[in-house]
Amino acid sequence: MSSQEQSSQNPADIPLPPSPVIAEHSHGAQVTSEQGFPTRLPNTTKEKPTLDESLEAILKAVGRYDEDMVKNWRDDIDTLLVFAGLFSAVVTAFTIESYQWLEEDPADTTVALLMQISMQLNASNISERPPFEADSSSIRINCFSFLSLIFSLTSALFGLLCKQWVREHQRDTQTRTPGEALALRQLRRDSAEKWGVSSFVSALPILLEVALLFFFAGLLDLLWNRNRIPFAFCFVAAMLSAGL
Repeated sequence: MSSQEQSSQNPADIPLPPSPVIAEHSHGAQVTSEQGFPTRLPNTTKEKPTLDESLEAILKAVGRYDEDMVKNWRDDIDTLLVFAGLFSAVVTAFTIESYQWLEEDPADTTVALLMQISMQLNASNISERPPFEADSSSIRINCFSFLSLIFSLTSALFGLLCKQWVREHQRDTQTRTPGEALALRQLRRDSAEKWGVSSFVSALPILLEVALLFFFAGLLDLLWNRNRIPFAFCFVAAMLSAGL
């Protein structure tokens, strides 16, 4: 072939050298290296997880979420129960003293009887003794004290109920599949939402705050009728505490 014919040949008609890669549609394609030795590429396809593996992964994710939620609830409930116990003890000691103001003092009754006997011996006119009536301040103070004690004990009761639910929610059963475990967890979650467990947990500090406000009201009422100077100091301290 002459040089003119070679120069006029279409470049697309020039045959290409064979490719070193041998394409195979299989797991791990076989190729040939530059030296001509066959090699195998690594397997780049991922096997799909089975149903049990997927359920197990979901179970671990929701398990971590439940553990964090329950841990926060348990810490809050334990703190509130300790405060409720101490506060109830203080209110009870105050109430034991204040409820006696609702009935007549035995010492006053003894004095009145001795006066009647003395008048009878002296042949004096005996005036009828008026019945005992508690003053309005004593009635208000006892109302505040007993309401404070009731709200404090109610918060402790709700705290115990919430701790029982938390213990049942975390109770584990070993003999079950991941699917059954997820179904059981969802049933417990639905039951908790139906009974409003989160609302009970959120209501615990509110009940204690209401109990504390009632106790402050009774204490300020007592000081108002006894002495105005300690009332002023305690009023300022109570307002600052309530504002915080």
